[in-house]
Amino acid sequence: MVFKDSVAGFDVVNECPKKMLNGPCGGMKNGMCEVKGPCIWLKIYAKLKSEDRLSEFTKVRIPTIK
Repeated sequence: MVFKDSVAGFDVVNECPKKMLNGPCGGMKNGMCEVKGPCIWLKIYAKLKSEDRLSEFTKVRIPTIK
């Protein structure tokens, strides 16, 4: 199975080490992922906020399978 999902132009499934599709997990601290690097969800939040589209941040996403 290959999951293909993006949020605000970010490829969440490939950029999040835990493949979190509906927001950040509890393992983020000070903007950093407990697994690897900066949390992609902070980047998504910042982009959506700058574009006045924060309502998209709370949208529930169902994985699409390609």
